[in-house]
Amino acid sequence: TVDKSTISRTIALFLSHHLIHSIDDGSGSLKYAVCDNSCNCVVQDLHSHFYCEKCHKTFCLEGTHIPVIDLPGGFTLHSINYVLKGICSECTSQK
Repeated sequence: TVDKSTISRTIALFLSHHLIHSIDDGSGSLKYAVCDNSCNCVVQDLHSHFYCEKCHKTFCLEGTHIPVIDLPGGFTLHSINYVLKGICSECTSQK
């Protein structure tokens, strides 16, 4: 069996080696996605995500990059979270 602490340590290891990235989609729990080979998990690699309010799935929008904002002096950027919310195409077609 695998306990929660083993899973937590494994996720932390995968995050630190840029094998996965985390997504805070506003649902109350983090989601994770596998990084592609060119991803370094830096701000320039970040992309948008879409959260479906009906099926509660989160989708990576890899072709939609997050714009980098010029911050005032003294500010340091660590992460950006850009989540669009609505209804996904599959749920829309189920009407």
